[in-house]
Amino acid sequence: VINVGDLASLGDYVWLDANADGLQDVTEAGIEGVTVELFAADGTSLGTTTTDATGFYEFTALVPGDYYVVFGGATDPVSGDALTLSPQDAGADDAADSDADATTGASAVTTLAAGDHDPTLDAGFYAPASLGDYVWLDENMDGIQDGTEAGIEGVTVELFAADGTSLGTTTTDATGFYEFIDLVPGDYYVVFGGATDPVSGDALTLSPQDAGADDAADSDADATTGASSTVTLTAGEHNPTLDAGYYPAPVELASLGDYVWLDVNADGIQDGTESGIEGVTVELFAADGTSLGTTTTDATGFYEFIDLVPGDYYVVFGGATDPVSGDALTLSPQDAGADDAADSDADATTGASAVTTLAAGDHDPTLDAGFYAPAS
Repeated sequence: VINVGDLASLGDYVWLDANADGLQDVTEAGIEGVTVELFAADGTSLGTTTTDATGFYEFTALVPGDYYVVFGGATDPVSGDALTLSPQDAGADDAADSDADATTGASAVTTLAAGDHDPTLDAGFYAPASLGDYVWLDENMDGIQDGTEAGIEGVTVELFAADGTSLGTTTTDATGFYEFIDLVPGDYYVVFGGATDPVSGDALTLSPQDAGADDAADSDADATTGASSTVTLTAGEHNPTLDAGYYPAPVELASLGDYVWLDVNADGIQDGTESGIEGVTVELFAADGTSLGTTTTDATGFYEFIDLVPGDYYVVFGGATDPVSGDALTLSPQDAGADDAADSDADATTGASAVTTLAAGDHDPTLDAGFYAPAS
């Protein structure tokens, strides 16, 4: 005969693990309606229950012995999407961590003596995250997805945790899309492998990285390593911005320059007796206004931007000072002469040149700026 006071019980909690760390945080709520099945240690099913509105469940009036529970599936209370079991035994406090095997949903076996209550058989569930999404043939080599540019099939994409651990690979489908799903919220990056031209079979080259203001439409792969930057995924998040453009290779790169001078007579024309100005900052921009870097003029007044992907560019000249007096100088009149290689191309107010279009192998040496010392 077993006295009522000798019976045992167990429980206790199923919760929405928002940060997917397998630990119950005070801000994380319980999940209602999750099925929990009780088993004897030999695998005999002894009955089921479901969690209440606060996420709690309990099996009572148990004969002392060995038991375990199996947690069924759970869905997000708001979205209705399926949830994933949190990491098992992630913390030192067994009453606060998730005890369900992430694959089977089963807890470890607990031994109940007469009168025992074990309130440590808990389970956390989280909304998995995902990321993607597109690899395309960047025909104009600008690093931006255009409506007429098609996806590339069969490009390998490898997923990494932020610490460099490889988590698996996939390949782009017939439309150029790829995706990694069912990810634990955390920090990830991807590395894009090589690609070949779908028509010619020739190797392709990665487009410029982060060339546009819209991260969902530009190429995110480092042109040398193929790696994206690291992104942080929260529970349930899908990041569709990790894209890569490829353009036909080999391609002959372009360049532009070239001269900033002290325009003594302020006519906006380079005269043979007028010398260059050292140390003037020149900033390179894509035609859409994206800054691509800066340089400064050398001791003879020359500057140059090299290894440019064919496309549209302009430069902006910064301020200049008189090499002798140190006084601020003023930009000369723009486009004052018929010879574009010898006149000043900087807007007298903004310092910006006009846009120049560079084809493969082009060098444009006409983007010059004169500065003069104003009179009074």
